[in-house]
Amino acid sequence: MTMRNDRAEQPGEYGSQINTESVPFPTIANSTTTTVNLGLSPRLQWFRQGFIDQLILAASASALTVQIQKLDSTNGFAAVNLTAAQDITSSTQTAKKTFALAALTTLTDAQRTLNPGDALVAVFTAGGSVTSQAVGGIVGAELFILR
Repeated sequence: MTMRNDRAEQPGEYGSQINTESVPFPTIANSTTTTVNLGLSPRLQWFRQGFIDQLILAASASALTVQIQKLDSTNGFAAVNLTAAQDITSSTQTAKKTFALAALTTLTDAQRTLNPGDALVAVFTAGGSVTSQAVGGIVGAELFILR
């Protein structure tokens, strides 16, 4: 007997949530900005939030932050900040607990929408000396498929 599957909802369609592939934290040098690629958008998507998680927390004598940005392919790959810069040190984080990076409340729908070809990146910034690197750190984003 052959089963018909032509009426089944396709995975990831109709507004269901997907996660982008999360990536490990990079090694962050003193007083630098390091950008890691979270991927290119293959289709129309909407940014819900970012997230980070660390097994052992990073430490720094000064600011050590991460921020999620969209590189807008329709505007010369201009950077659009999707989240605020979030401190990733032991002063604000709990080891082994996922921390959500909320979308900025000032974003328009157009700013939150990823068009095919847009890139998502995580920008890590060290304002001074990094005294210890994160271990097992990941950063990622949650997106909704629009079509």
